[in-house]
Formats: sequence, structure tokens, C-alpha cells
Amino acid sequence: MIESMEPVNAFEAPGPFALSEQERTSVLWGKLMAHYRERLAKLRSQNDGELSVDRTAKLRGQIAEVKAFLHLDEDQTLIRDQLTAHCAVPQRTVRG
Repeated sequence: MIESMEPVNAFEAPGPFALSEQERTSVLWGKLMAHYRERLAKLRSQNDGELSVDRTAKLRGQIAEVKAFLHLDEDQTLIRDQLTAHCAVPQRTVRG
């Protein structure tokens, strides 16, 4: 008997991704970070040249993806707490 399944929304964003401290301090992660920092420098260097509008747009998209990957190295809990504190709306007291 096949159970009814809800359709999957292909455009739904994935949940938050976070690495543990142990994962962020692993040798493999260090190698990946070094590789992507080097890749970012190369992409930025390429972007400084005379390029077509299409090529510039492609490079900027690649740069954005590499930067997003590099941000995974940050402690997401601290970032979330900082954003929450920065964006918090002060509570008003109601006097009656």
C-alpha cells in the first residue's frame, strides 16, 4: 500500500546550515577554506580586467557563491545573536 505523500517544493530554501566547532577546526575544513580564499582572490583579480557585461555578471555570481561558502566558517550562533541584538525593537511600556 502506497501512502499519500505531499509534493516537494523544488524552490523551498533549505534550513539553516551550521558547522560544529569540531568540524570547523578539522584539517579538511582548513584545506577547503584555504582553497576557497585563493579562489576568491583569483576571481576578484579576473573581475578587475576589461570584461563584457555578461562575463562580469558571471564572475560576480561566482564571487558571491565563494563568499557565501567562506561565511560558513563563522559561528552562526554568534552571528544570529548579533543580528537579533542589532535588529531588536525596543519594547514600549504602556502607562494606564
